[in-house]
Amino acid sequence: MKQLAAPLLMPGVRLDRDAGGETKRALERARQPWVMGFCLFGGELEQVASLVRDLEDAAGRELRFASDMERGGGQQVRGLATHPPLGVFGAVADAAEVEAIARAAASQARRAGVDVLFAPVLDVRSEPRNPIVGARSFGSDAQRVQIDGRSYAVYLDRDTARPRVQVIRLGYARRADHPGVRRAWRWPDGARRGRPRQGHDRALDGLAPFASFARRALAAELGDG
Repeated sequence: MKQLAAPLLMPGVRLDRDAGGETKRALERARQPWVMGFCLFGGELEQVASLVRDLEDAAGRELRFASDMERGGGQQVRGLATHPPLGVFGAVADAAEVEAIARAAASQARRAGVDVLFAPVLDVRSEPRNPIVGARSFGSDAQRVQIDGRSYAVYLDRDTARPRVQVIRLGYARRADHPGVRRAWRWPDGARRGRPRQGHDRALDGLAPFASFARRALAAELGDG
C-alpha cells in the first residue's frame, strides 16, 4: 500500500481559467501522498510564485512544478518574457544562440518557481496538416531537430539549480488536440501489417530525436556520459 501511495501524479492548475477554484483544489490535493507536484498554466508572476510556496507548505515536503515554457516563461506566466517559437531559431540560429534561449527560459521559469520545463519540443515538422506542432518544432529535418534539441537541453544539464528538462512529444496528428484528438500519433495505414506505405518512413524519422535523447539519458544514468 505504501508503494501505491507513492507520489507519482502532477495535476494541472489552471490559473488562466478559475484561479480561485483551482487554487483551492490544488491546496487540497497537495496534502495527498500521491501528488508529486503540479503542472501550472497561466497566472501573474507573483501569484504563481506565491502559490508554489503555499503548495509546498501545505504538502510539508518538496514538490515539482512543471510548465510549458519552450517560448519562455511568458508563454504561461504574465510578467515574464516571451521569445519567438523554436522554429524561428531552428531556421536561423546556431548552437550557442539556441543554448542562450534555453538559459533565458530556465531563468524565467525559476522566477515563477517552475523546476521542470516541458521543453524542448523534439517533434519533426513532417506533417503539414498537423496543426499542433507547426513552429513549435525546430524544423522539418530530423537531424537539425536533434542537434538543436541537444543545444537547448545542454544548459539545463550543466546546472542542477536550473529547471530539469522534459522533452515534448506532440505527436503525428492531423487535427488539433485543443480540444479533440484522442490519439496524437498513429502508424500510417498498413505499417503494422508489414506493408509500409507512404508516410511510414516519415513517422519513424520523427522518432530519431527522441531515440537520441533516450540513449543519452541512459548513458548518463549508467555513468558513461
